[in-house]
Amino acid sequence: MAQFKRGWSYTFIYQMVDNQGGDSAGFGLFHTNNTPKLGATYIHNLTTILADNSSFTPGALNYSIPSEPATVHDLLLQKSNDTFYRKHAARAALFGVLCVCESLLCLV
Repeated sequence: MAQFKRGWSYTFIYQMVDNQGGDSAGFGLFHTNNTPKLGATYIHNLTTILADNSSFTPGALNYSIPSEPATVHDLLLQKSNDTFYRKHAARAALFGVLCVCESLLCLV
């Protein structure tokens, strides 16, 4: 979603299935037997919710995140039925590991 916010038209996933292309680290969205991992289900559900083939002129929605730290990123999206969605991501390092918490909030 960060690439979309920057105006990019396309984003690519480079490893769809585990162990394809010589990589055996398990970074694919699907297991080697082609069953979906949680990440694949998440992407499917997100794109299903946000799917909209209608043409419309986007509106505006005033909102703010009080005391928003620099590690919080958000993106406001609107569908043709005037429903707004806010994609929210927060990043933090815990014990030397980067953790990302993401959510999608419907703002009717």
